[in-house]
Amino acid sequence: MQRFVLLLCLLVQSMLTWAQQKPAAVFTMANGLPSNAIYQTLEDNHGFLWIATDQGVARFDGKNFQVYSKEQGVNDIEVLQLVKERNGRIWIRCFNNSVAFFNPVMNRFVDISQTARLLGITQINYLYAMPEGGIQFNTEYGSCCFKDDGLPDTQLHISSDSGFIMRVNRDGTECRYRVNTVDQMLSVYVIKGNQLLGKRLIAPINHESIIKAEDGRLYIFNRQSDTYLMISNFGSDLQHLQIEKHLMIHPYYMHSFSGTYLNMFYRTRDEKNEKDIMEVNVYDKVSGEFLFRVHENCIAFHLSKDHLGNRWLSTLDQGLMMYQSVPAVTQSFENEYAGVKFFSLLKDKNGALLAGNEKGEIVELNQGSQFIHKVYSNGKIEWQRNIASSQNKLFTFSDGGIFVNYTKELSTKDGRTHQGSNLIMTLNDSIIVSGSGEGLCLVNTRQESLEPVAMPPLIVTALASIDHETIYIGSTDGLYTYSFRSRQLQKVNPSEELLKVRMIGICATSDSLIWIATATDGLLVMKNDKVMAHIREKEGLNSNNLSVITNGRKGQVWLGSNAGVSRVVYTVQQNKLSYYIQNISSIDGLSNGMINQLLYDQNMVYVATDNGINQIPDSVYVPEIRVELVGIQINQQDTILAQEYRLNADEKNITLQFAGIDLRGYFKHVDYSLDEGKTWTNLEGGNLSLEFESGEHSIWVKAVDVNKHIGNEILKLRFDIATPYWKTWWFWTSIMLLIQVGIGYGIYRRQKIREEEKRKVELAKAHLASLEQQAFTSLMNPHFMFNALNSIQHYINHQDRQNANRYLSDFASLIRKNFEAAQQAFIPLEQEMENIALYLRLERMRFNEKFTFEIEYSDDLDPDDWMMPTMIMQPLVENSILHGIMPSQIPGLLTIRLSLQDENLLLEVIDNGIGVENSRALKQGSKHRSRGMELIHKRLVALSFFCKQELKLQDSVPFTDTTNPGNKTSLLIPYNLYQAWKKAS
Repeated sequence: MQRFVLLLCLLVQSMLTWAQQKPAAVFTMANGLPSNAIYQTLEDNHGFLWIATDQGVARFDGKNFQVYSKEQGVNDIEVLQLVKERNGRIWIRCFNNSVAFFNPVMNRFVDISQTARLLGITQINYLYAMPEGGIQFNTEYGSCCFKDDGLPDTQLHISSDSGFIMRVNRDGTECRYRVNTVDQMLSVYVIKGNQLLGKRLIAPINHESIIKAEDGRLYIFNRQSDTYLMISNFGSDLQHLQIEKHLMIHPYYMHSFSGTYLNMFYRTRDEKNEKDIMEVNVYDKVSGEFLFRVHENCIAFHLSKDHLGNRWLSTLDQGLMMYQSVPAVTQSFENEYAGVKFFSLLKDKNGALLAGNEKGEIVELNQGSQFIHKVYSNGKIEWQRNIASSQNKLFTFSDGGIFVNYTKELSTKDGRTHQGSNLIMTLNDSIIVSGSGEGLCLVNTRQESLEPVAMPPLIVTALASIDHETIYIGSTDGLYTYSFRSRQLQKVNPSEELLKVRMIGICATSDSLIWIATATDGLLVMKNDKVMAHIREKEGLNSNNLSVITNGRKGQVWLGSNAGVSRVVYTVQQNKLSYYIQNISSIDGLSNGMINQLLYDQNMVYVATDNGINQIPDSVYVPEIRVELVGIQINQQDTILAQEYRLNADEKNITLQFAGIDLRGYFKHVDYSLDEGKTWTNLEGGNLSLEFESGEHSIWVKAVDVNKHIGNEILKLRFDIATPYWKTWWFWTSIMLLIQVGIGYGIYRRQKIREEEKRKVELAKAHLASLEQQAFTSLMNPHFMFNALNSIQHYINHQDRQNANRYLSDFASLIRKNFEAAQQAFIPLEQEMENIALYLRLERMRFNEKFTFEIEYSDDLDPDDWMMPTMIMQPLVENSILHGIMPSQIPGLLTIRLSLQDENLLLEVIDNGIGVENSRALKQGSKHRSRGMELIHKRLVALSFFCKQELKLQDSVPFTDTTNPGNKTSLLIPYNLYQAWKKAS
């Protein structure tokens, strides 16, 4: 009896719980699914819906499907199971026993099948997300766990029987279960390491038993049985285990888990269509309570629920079905009046909702009951455009006339009965203002009479009152005011172009703002008869073609258009309007986008549409849509996902793929900004291709939904692209330096060439001077030879054989040495001084020992280190002898002094002769020129080119004697003269 009562309760509940609704959307291969055979769906922590199919796994953001196959790490196309680990990581199990987890950074799956095989795992029957973290692979013989760090931890079991981990406790103990193949009993035990700490028998098991772990609980199903066991409260102490038995509507056929659901599938047959059908009976997987039943003409395989409350039904033959959660917008009328066109709304003092429709009816909804009131006008059905309540009476307004309490038509004082009405406005407790194409008419609700207002012809399309004396009138050509006191009609701000359009609704708010809904140009906001804001589609409205406007709660205005409803939430500070727009359309549950009337009452907005009456809470909220980067290519190569990128100079071509994650299907497109939010660009399709220049760049992205609501959450990406070396400062600095070096080198080469040319010229001059000197010497030698031969003859005639032989020997040696020296530009200093000494001995013998000579070397001078220009010294010595010593009356002394001065060689020829001035006096009138000294000066000028300082002879007076002051000739030879000459030569 108890079993029958329980089953009856379940059946009754199945009829009352979650009235069957048709899917809001059906997704198939035509929408991007890889297959219509769906095994399972699973929502991840980012809001994506993962779909396992027999042709791969797909990820759905609410608008687009991204399919992952072998190229993205899925080892086998048939994906049997999806599991979400505690840390949010997604795992898949494929038909070929491969397992993989999703790496969101790489946007691909990482197959760990090879690692599993190394652990001895060849067949994986089930993936289990462990409550304390990690993923468990259940095999035929036991289990193996992957912890949160991704490292495998092979679990040991205490016997050859199957052992599976249920829980790892904080104290290091493990709760396991296994089936004993001997006694066919399911047992639960606690171990630590290899030590058995406790064991408990649970229930007998046979080959028809199915054992599954889920969220730390163990479920035991038996085929063809209408009950199942649930074991929970696993811990170190097995005495606290809870074992519960639950009843099902149908015997067990197949099951699946999803979130809080336990889905039990029941297979039936549709005999009419001759096909199998799989219905789903959904239970709470913790309490076992029956929740609802899903029965479609399909083979259902799995049911899941996302965080928004949408339910997703996986089928094996018709793709994926979505049952949308209860929308914010609901229907007021059901049955046949859900599809009727309504024009007017009113809430009476009793709280009843009255709505006028196209059938000439006023439909009343009062405490869940519907009543129909007919309003006839001369036997014709007229659209009931407005309803008003005044003086405990109900007034209806239509093109066919104005009626009180549905039956009595009002008339004017002159007996005119028909007075058409398109819109109304309550002026006070007894006067209603009616507007139409014929102007204004006052309805006296006390006297139940009509009084047309005498005024210039005007087509009235909108009415609003700011006090009891003046009203705003909207027309087809702009905005007017009418004063009941002065009976005058006046156009508002006639120079304002925005106020010259057709107006269809006006409302005044408590902050002295006038809100004007136009027929084609959006919304105007006016203060002190001046337009302070113009709000259109580009500012966020769902349409510029407005149809109605009404006040809401403070700081809110509601608009109706041909595309739905818009709520404007605003503030005014310092005469500046700030606002936020939320659009509501058919995707939110509106039965039709064409809005005919709005009514705000007690935090609820009632909407009259072309397809019924809807109601919207004024606190309706649309959740933010988050944008994620789901793909990136750099130079056409897939790249890992990140928020910051440092790229090389040639990595400038970037393609980004964005997804707005919203499983309701609200996402429409993204807006992106390249200037940190200063300007935004609409991006349709979600793919953005850019080519950046070098430097730092930022991309900001935010979602826009189908109702034009722009999300506040911004995805920010940053790219730092290296500057090409040819654009860097150091490159151009180097180029400039190279150019300068090149120019400098060119100038240097040019100067060097010029110097070389000059050096060649000077070298030629030096050679020429040397040749001239040699030629002069050759000319001088005959004279010297003649004198020398005379001297030899003199010694021979005087029988002075010894001196003759010595003279002749020295003379021959000098001639030979001079000949050798004449072949060279430079000779060693020691050799030059030997030649000079030889020459001086001959001259001394020739002049009868009239003078003596001495050659002095300073201690720091090494003659072997120096090379001398050839035949420089001999003319100087000869000049001292002939022009200084020989004219003197005293014995002559010639001193040659050699020393170092600042590393240079200083040559000094000093005599005690008559001196330069006395010698010039003796030669006064003589035309003789010292050709030898001229050639010496010429050679010194030529040689000066090869060193930094000038080579020149300097004469000075060495003694104070006026008769024999003597003369000192000095010559400074640079230390590098010979090397420079040698290099140039």
